[in-house]
Amino acid sequence: MCIYGDDPFGNLLDPMQGRKSQGRALQLRYPNVPADIAGCDVLYIGQSQSRNVDELLEMAESQEGILTVSDLPDFIRKGGIVGYVKQGNVIRFEISLKAAMEAGLTINSRLLELAVRVLR
Repeated sequence: MCIYGDDPFGNLLDPMQGRKSQGRALQLRYPNVPADIAGCDVLYIGQSQSRNVDELLEMAESQEGILTVSDLPDFIRKGGIVGYVKQGNVIRFEISLKAAMEAGLTINSRLLELAVRVLR
């Protein structure tokens, strides 16, 4: 998992570093330039990257299989796959099925049902 820009997770993800899921260990990376996102399976784009979001999404799209995630406004309309949105005091998420398919990713139907909005 790569975190580009602000890290809203603090040290929350640290205990998961190295844990295995489906035979693969979780590795956290913090790339500093867009070219360094190569090899990321999940790319979280922080709030501080609002000016660079188009370039980062373009770079991610050129590397098939990267799940892009952010809480930037209108993230899925800009080409991101999963966007977190605040509704009152609750954090929910939106999914761009179109962007996921273009990245060669399949989104579980149960996850799609939980999304507050699905862009097709």
